[in-house]
Amino acid sequence: GEACLKHASWDDKAKADFMVRLGRAISSQKEPNIKSAVKKFKKAQTLYPDIDLNPDTEEIDKDPKIVAHLLAAPVKIQFGAILAEEGKIKEAISVYQEAQKLNLDIDLNPDTEEIDKDPKIVAYLLAAPAKIQEGARLARDGEIQKAISAYQEAQKLYPDIDLNPLTKEIDKDPKTVAPYLAAQEKVKQGRRHAGEGKIQKAISAYQEAQKLYPDIDLNPKTKEIDKDPKTVAPYLAALEKAKKKVKQGRWHARKGKIQKAISAYQEAQKLYPDIDLNPKTKEIDKDPKTVAQQLASE
Repeated sequence: GEACLKHASWDDKAKADFMVRLGRAISSQKEPNIKSAVKKFKKAQTLYPDIDLNPDTEEIDKDPKIVAHLLAAPVKIQFGAILAEEGKIKEAISVYQEAQKLNLDIDLNPDTEEIDKDPKIVAYLLAAPAKIQEGARLARDGEIQKAISAYQEAQKLYPDIDLNPLTKEIDKDPKTVAPYLAAQEKVKQGRRHAGEGKIQKAISAYQEAQKLYPDIDLNPKTKEIDKDPKTVAPYLAALEKAKKKVKQGRWHARKGKIQKAISAYQEAQKLYPDIDLNPKTKEIDKDPKTVAQQLASE
């Protein structure tokens, strides 16, 4: 830092700019050294009295102590947010209070439109989403009671919190959200089993989903709400097999094996009559011969 200044053939303005950069860097560290930063700023002023100690603002700032404090405060805010999100509420509040000592007007939560000045409220507000994530993770793992507890903790931190931000509605009932997310996970399992042709396992997974949340849609990819495990499981199994046949047909057509492609497409249609034989086009293509010939000629 300063050692190279002794030998540098810079003019005083360049040296002063360098000292300002040093002061700013020291102020902006995770653990800012205010005294050291102030010394750098004062050294800059000795070299060039009109130097602006904080070029990021519109005004020309000339008070070393004020500038050092202003630059150190946002770092404290960032650190406070990290602590709050980790659930370390007391530590976060303490860090926010340190930030306020550095800059009384500091906004403790720059992500909101309002200027937030209450360390406790901000810490709680930022800690709550982490609890929501924890609750969702526990629910998907089938740990319903633990998930409910996590959601209740989130509500203690922030009563208006949305327990399931993935839905349009604001969800506030832990005992509804936790089983719903657990049921969704079972539906995914069911779909996976069905796709692998494991019909009975798929049906069992769907039935487990319904025990958790009776109104769950077993096949959310359709417009209708599907509630019959014994219909959905074979339907998805057939669809997956049909898709594989469509891929086979496409591969044969590309190789110029028209008849084999047509046969594969016809097998796909037997499995799933509404299958789109060429999903890469906007239209739904249902004529095996036309699709095979088109792909062969491309």
